[in-house]
Order: sequence, then C-alpha cells, then structure tokens
Amino acid sequence: MMKVVKTPEDFAHLKHCYFRLNSPYAWGKGMHPSQAKEIFRQFTEILNKIGFEIVFDGTADSISGCPKAWEGENYLYCHPMDISGYLTEEKFQKAKKVIESYSSNLFNVRKIDVLPVQEYGVDSIERNVAEYKKRKEQNPPTSPQ
Repeated sequence: MMKVVKTPEDFAHLKHCYFRLNSPYAWGKGMHPSQAKEIFRQFTEILNKIGFEIVFDGTADSISGCPKAWEGENYLYCHPMDISGYLTEEKFQKAKKVIESYSSNLFNVRKIDVLPVQEYGVDSIERNVAEYKKRKEQNPPTSPQ
C-alpha cells in the first residue's frame, strides 16, 4: 500500500498559533513545583471550557512534562512560557477569547503569533493526532492531583 504524502495545503484550514505568556518560569531554571502545578491546573480549567481534553504525562502522583490538549484535530502544547499548537479558525477565536480574559496571578498573554502551517508542521500534526489516538486507547490521567 502506497503512503499518501501530505503537504501544508492539506492543513490550510489550521493555524499554527502561539500564545506567548509572561509567567514566573525562568528559561533553564523552570519554576517552583507548586507554581507549575497551579499554572497547569489553570491551563486545564481554561481549555476544558472550550472543549479540549487535557493529558498529562506521568502518573497522578508525579507529572512529567507539560500538559497537552486535544479537541479533534486541534492541538495545544501547554508550556508556562507559551501555549502553542494547531487550531482551526473557530477554535483559535475561542481559545484567544478565553485565554486573554482569564484572570491569573501566574500568567498573562504577552503576545499572540499566528502562522500558516509550514512543511515541518505536517509531520508534527500527524504525530500529534497519532499520539492522541494512542492515549485515548490507554486512558491516561487527565489532571494533576
């Protein structure tokens, strides 16, 4: 069976979005674990409001890495410095509204960048969709304790 090679045009309906954040995270140093836990809780609260399923790596007792959020083909990686990923126009507008209006003592939106999907993004989108399907089958923890 011949593999279908996808191009950026196949994902023209998606936008590569970056919500750049001000937060207590320091590059190379990270942030205090209690702040990380709280900011991830806030990200979960925000994105659940607009239909995203949040997935954490690790176990309920020991979260490893930043949460990932999926809703259909929409995907966001939730890092304390930026929430970034691929969104449809409709989901981007909803995310923009809820993220910008959220009141937090740990972060605020510094800048929003929106780019078209580039060649390198095609593999990323397909990997994220495959990971989401695999995770759905495994039913991982969905929130920090």
